[in-house]
Parts: sequence; C-alpha cells; structure tokens
Amino acid sequence: MKKLFSLLLVGIFALSLAACDPSTNDGGNGYDSDSSFRLLISDQPADIADFEYLNIPILSTRIFSETDGEESFVEEDINVTVNLTELVGTVSVEVLELDLEPGNYTKIELYVDQPNIDAATVDETEADIFVPSGKLMIENDFEVVEGEQVTFVFDINIVKTGPGTDYNLTPVISESGVVGEDLEDDDVDEIEVDLESQHTTEELPVYAQSATIPDDVTKYITEESLTDDEEDEVVVMAYVEDEDEWVEKTFDLGEPEDVTNDNLEVREAYTWITLAEDNTTGTLHRIIWVETDNETMNNMDSSFRLLVSDQPADIDDFEYLDIPIMSTRIFSETDGEEESYVEKDINVTVDLTQLVGSASVEVLELDLEPGNYTKIELYVDQPNIDAATVDETEANIFVPSGKLMIENDFEVVEGEQVSFVFDINIVKTGPGTDYNLIPVISESGVVGEDLDESEVDEVDVELESEIISEELTVYAADDTIPEEVTKYITAESLTDDEEDEVIVMEYVDEEWVEKTVMLGEPEDVTNDDLEEKETYTWVILSEDESTGTLYKVNWVEVEETE
Repeated sequence: MKKLFSLLLVGIFALSLAACDPSTNDGGNGYDSDSSFRLLISDQPADIADFEYLNIPILSTRIFSETDGEESFVEEDINVTVNLTELVGTVSVEVLELDLEPGNYTKIELYVDQPNIDAATVDETEADIFVPSGKLMIENDFEVVEGEQVTFVFDINIVKTGPGTDYNLTPVISESGVVGEDLEDDDVDEIEVDLESQHTTEELPVYAQSATIPDDVTKYITEESLTDDEEDEVVVMAYVEDEDEWVEKTFDLGEPEDVTNDNLEVREAYTWITLAEDNTTGTLHRIIWVETDNETMNNMDSSFRLLVSDQPADIDDFEYLDIPIMSTRIFSETDGEEESYVEKDINVTVDLTQLVGSASVEVLELDLEPGNYTKIELYVDQPNIDAATVDETEANIFVPSGKLMIENDFEVVEGEQVSFVFDINIVKTGPGTDYNLIPVISESGVVGEDLDESEVDEVDVELESEIISEELTVYAADDTIPEEVTKYITAESLTDDEEDEVIVMEYVDEEWVEKTVMLGEPEDVTNDDLEEKETYTWVILSEDESTGTLYKVNWVEVEETE
C-alpha cells in the first residue's frame, strides 16, 4: 500500500491562520495526519550556531586599486586568528591597520590558512571547513582621502554544504563595506581583543626554476634565491589556484631579532625562513596572533582599518520574494542498485519573506512507496521569480542549475508519516544586485529526527490560482535543436496513437528528460472547478502544429489585507 506524502512551505499570514478549521487538522497544526511524508520549506540564517568555537587564521590581504584602467594591489601580512562565534551580528574586531595611499580602491581579498582552521561543534560532531580557492573576496569601491580614516568591515559567514560534515566560509557582500557609507555606525559594535603570539611552521622543498614541480606541491623555495646577492632573503613561489599561476614572495632568511629577543610588537606580521643544512628544504615560520579577552577600542592613527564579523543571510533585504516552485524529484536507492526517483509537479509560488525562522507551509502532498530515500530536488522557475527590495533597488535572483538540492537519508515506513522541511536561504553574491537561492542543509530534514518538533511552526495558507503559459516549438527527432532551446514538443508524439497526450522534452542536468503532458484544456479548468494545490498542466497546439503553448495552473499565496 502506498503512503500519502505532503509537502510544506514556511511562514504564513495571521489572517490565513484564523481562517483555518481546526476540526480538519491534527491538533490544529494544519496538516493531514493520514499522510506518510511531508516536505516543508523555510528560510533560516546560516550555520554559525553549529559551533562552540570557530578559529579562522587569516594569513594576509590584498587591497586592489585601479588607476587609468590599470589594476594593482597592496599585499600585507595579517597572521591573526579570529573566533567567528564571538563575531555574530554587529560585533567586529580589527585584524589589520596600515597606511594606504590616497586613491580609489575596488576589491579586498583575505587569504585563510585552511589546514589550520580550528573548530568545535556544539554537538561534538566533526566539522570540515573549506575556503574555496583559499581566499575570501569582496568587490566594493571605496576611496581613501588624505587625512581621513576608512574603516572597512569584511563580513564572513559559515554555511553547511551537504548532509555530512562539510562547511564553506563565504564573504557576505551585503553586510560588508565602509562604516559611515555602506554601513551605518550603529551597525558596527567594534571590540578590541587581547592577543597572544603563536609560532607556526610549514616545511617547504627547494626547487630550481627549471625543475618539474610535482602536482601536489603548491609552495616551494627557489634554489636560485639561495645563491644570489641577497644573502638575507629567499624567494618562495606559491600557486594561486583560482588565478592558475605561481606568485613570487620574498621572505627574510633567519629569525628576526625581535623574535630572538622575545620583544614582539602585537599584530606585527613576523614571517621568516630557516634552511636545512643541505639547503634541500626550508621551514617557513610565522608568528600568528590569537585572541584572548575582549574590550572596546578605536584607533584613529591610521588611514585604513579592516575588520571581520559574522552576519546572517540576506532575506531582510526584501519586502517580498515570490519563488515559483515547479516540481520536485525524490530519490531512492534499493539494495545498492541504480538510483531512481519519483517526479511530481508542484506549481506553487511562495513568499520567502513570510517563511523566516521556524515557520513552514505545505506545498505538496503525494503517495510514496515505503522504503529508503536519499535526496530531494526542487525545481524553481527562475525567470518568473518576483521580488521587491526594501530600499526599492533592483534584485536579480539566480538558482544555480535551476534547482535546489538536499541530500538527506530518510525512511518512509508503512503506516507512518514523514514530514520533511526543505529550508531555503537567499544570499547576496556581489556588490551589485545579484542574489543566489541556496538550500540550508543544517535547517532541513525530517521533523522528529533531524529537527525537533518545537523548531517547526507549521501554518496553513490561502491560495489562489493563476494560469501561466510558455510557447514551445515542435521538433522532430532528427532535427538539430538550437542551443538556446531548453524545452520543446516532439513531432512524433503528435502522430502516435495517444491522441490526448504529447511529449515535451526538457534539458535538465545536461540531459534531455521526457515528460508526457495532456493535449487540450482539462475539464476542471474549463468548468472553473479547480481543486486547491492540484497540478494542472496541458498543451494547446497551433493550427499548423509547428508550435504549442504549455499551460500551467500556478497556486499563489493570497495577500493579507488590512
């Protein structure tokens, strides 16, 4: 016997709640207790709350400027470790102070020592922290003026990337920028930290410039620099992956006098090389500054100050954010055999601004066979996303690959119900108007297993129908499909025995997927007798059958009226 599955979303209006008939619900929670699976969508902040501490060693920065079309940068060592769990919200801490030449600057990069990131999760599980390409980057134009100080906040987020232990560090563009220009003074609570020194080392090989460098080597000392006239310096080559090039950097040879005499200046970047006796290897030494205690500060002696903080994502940028969810795929695997999936149309539009925090709302209900399931994909109609920002600026919303995916093992058991929350976040991706929709793994999963029932406030929502349409071309199997075409009707399906159906081909995940669609308007649509949340999809052909119109009934939340 198949089990009924229901799919839910998050965050609804009080008016809709008041209109619910609790006699039809399980305890007034707004769902059918006879169903076996329930999928919900919500919008949550990122994942810093997973961590008891998260120590990030920041090695260096590059601050880019542009003059007459020529880009250049100032590179400065930082060698400071910050605990991001202490920098949530508006809290910021200084990591660098230096004098910059007056002028226009365009971009800041932070280089992180990924192998030496130190973290502990609240639930004592393992956490693997990654920094894509080894650096964090913010593109933001700002000006340094003679005699004035610029304070720049560089905001960092930690985001879980899968069902396991992997997390990514990412820059948060919308919460970064110059204090007093991009950010209000009230948005920055700056603290000072007592720092203590820590001596770290890294072993490097020595290679001649003409040598073949092994693939696993990303940093080495040049043999030529050991024999040139600069006896107190050596050259280290480092491979910068995202730029696909080797970058040269000069280091002092031998321990600095301040280190030898234990006379270190706080926040000073001490870096040096010591060589093995046979000069075949060397050790790169760094003094890293690590936080101890906090107190307030603000030093006005320098022209530029760089701070690090941690903020939630960017749903607060929006007055409304209507996301049309077209369909879902629910994947299963049996006895290690090839993966299979159930595909189901949804055609429901939800406003993510109403789904912040623990609120959830149903978007789909269906029967699933008892068994083990591994993954859920949601397909979003990106061109028809409708949004308005609070400050009335433009917003371009993107869904990478057109879908959102959560990998999470769960089981549907005969006679039992599964409720699954699919949490979605909106994240700004640059200094302009671009945002990405991303799934939030840590806030998604089965209610009662991955999520506590108290973390899910499910509500009902009143929906109204709207008909949307899309023009499609008819192509035969031997036709060459133009590159810009991602969906078409097959000519062969117009001449087969199934007179009331046509086949639509859609390009998904780098392959063409076949889908059967009703030919002609459904009777319920003609009679205006629609069943709420039912998926109605059909095709009407042109007279010469060279094109067709794909119609869908989309269900949209009814706006609350005062």
